[in-house]
Amino acid sequence: MSKLQWAKIDLEKHERRIVSVVATSSIASIGIADGKNLPVIFIDTTNRPDIKNAIHNHLFVESGDVSTAWVRVDTKDNDNIQLLIELKKPSECKFVINFEIYKHGGSVDLIMNNGGCYLQSAEDGTKVSQSINAPRILVEVISPKILNEWDKIYQLGITRMFIRKKIKPKKAADMAESFIKLMKKMNFRMK
Repeated sequence: MSKLQWAKIDLEKHERRIVSVVATSSIASIGIADGKNLPVIFIDTTNRPDIKNAIHNHLFVESGDVSTAWVRVDTKDNDNIQLLIELKKPSECKFVINFEIYKHGGSVDLIMNNGGCYLQSAEDGTKVSQSINAPRILVEVISPKILNEWDKIYQLGITRMFIRKKIKPKKAADMAESFIKLMKKMNFRMK
């Protein structure tokens, strides 16, 4: 069961817990999450063998216990958003996934709107097609109270990406809006 929070975390306290996203993909399966398209987040577990072990340990149980919270290391940072994950059963570990909005905004949007994601160690592969049987866990992430705020953060993050590419602010905002609409069209459900 996930617990919704929008919290600011102390970077120094959690810095060693931050893991980066190596790659993303998505999977939609009949009978799982009502057939919703859920992102697969391939995380760097090189320095965190406890995370890799926790994911592998889920192979031996029917379900686990996890808490999640969307957090902001810096509320003025419109280029990143973080997801705090606390695995409680069958193995315990706590970590923060850092999502770069210009790279992973589409995946974050799917998590926010579809209520979850799969987590997989990048050491076990970085493409679903090449690691279909690799250990991964399904994590429920409930986010309805922050969706409106997320939409603004997403728009601003993508707009800033275009501005950094030397596009004028008004045109960058229009391009970001079109880009986000296109990304949202990839949200589908298997029936």
